[in-house]
Amino acid sequence: MLGYPPALRIKVSDKVFGLPVAQVALIITLFAAKKNNYHIARVTNADGEIRLTNEEVRQSIERDRKLFIMDYSSTLEECSHELEIEICDCEQIRRTTEAMEMYKDVTDIDEGRIDGFQNSVNGRYAVPVTKRIRVQPGFDTVEIKIERVDSALDCESKEEKRERGQVR
Repeated sequence: MLGYPPALRIKVSDKVFGLPVAQVALIITLFAAKKNNYHIARVTNADGEIRLTNEEVRQSIERDRKLFIMDYSSTLEECSHELEIEICDCEQIRRTTEAMEMYKDVTDIDEGRIDGFQNSVNGRYAVPVTKRIRVQPGFDTVEIKIERVDSALDCESKEEKRERGQVR
C-alpha cells in the first residue's frame, strides 16, 4: 500500500446527533497480498477519534511478521489499497481482549488498550458496523456514524464483573 497516508484519522460520531463517540472499540484490517491479513485494535479518544500513523502501522506489521513467521509475510507496501474498519460487537470485543491478554508480553499492547476494549461503549450502539475504504493520495480521514440502541446491553466491564464476583 504505497499510498498509506502519514496518518489516518478515524472519526466516530452519533448518527442522530452528530456528536463524537468516545470509547468505541474498533479493528482496522489491512488486506495482505500473501498469507493472513493484519488487524490493528484501537479505541476512540474523548473526541471520538483514532489517529493511526504510517509508522504505527508499519511497526505493527513488522512485529506480527517477526512473531508469527508462518502466518504473516506481506509488508505494508504489499498490502491492498483497501482497508476495512469494523466497530466491534461484544463477542468481537471479548475475543480481541483475550488475544491481547495472551500476547501482551511479546507485543506493544498495554493494559490501557485492553481496559479500553473491555470498557468500551459498543454495546450501546447498533454494531458491528463495517466500512471498507480505498486509501489514495491525499486521503487521511474516515468518518463513521453509529446509531444508539436504547434496548442494547452494555458489554460488561471488569468492574461490573467484579461487582458480581466473576473477576478478582
